[in-house]
Amino acid sequence: MRHLLTLTMFIGFIALTGCSSKYVAPGPGVAMDQITQDGVSGDGWRVERPQPTATFPARVAVARVQGTGYRNYNLVAYGSGRYSVVTTREVESDEDLTKLSSLPQLAGLAMMNRLILPSELSSDRELRQAAGKLQAGMLLIYSFDTTFRVNEHEIGPLGVISLGMIPNHEARVTS
Repeated sequence: MRHLLTLTMFIGFIALTGCSSKYVAPGPGVAMDQITQDGVSGDGWRVERPQPTATFPARVAVARVQGTGYRNYNLVAYGSGRYSVVTTREVESDEDLTKLSSLPQLAGLAMMNRLILPSELSSDRELRQAAGKLQAGMLLIYSFDTTFRVNEHEIGPLGVISLGMIPNHEARVTS
């Protein structure tokens, strides 16, 4: 009888600890100055100022960029190199895109996808080339930078009595 009780408690303990999961924090955003290229000439000293080529009403290609190897609980970003591209709409709703595409002098929006992007991403040149394949005259690049902070709260002997069921961590997420 004693062994049966011990075995039952052991199985119950394994079952309770096996149900817990650890949240994996998403990767970082990307600073635009890290991926954009200035019009530097071959000698490295003279900066060329390219003239705007967009005609209005303009078609705009949209790309959400994140740090290399970005992933969260929902998705994995595409590409490797200095940054990656999130090709799945996660935060953007249809209403947001409709509102954006209804701006004056805007002919339409085109979201970046894996079919037109190279797998190696080192600068904004790859995004500009992909926008050209979409026949877009402008490129909208954006990123989310998210920080996480976890504070622990000491709950004393209550933690032992409750077998860890009372939360003693507070997570704060800022994006």
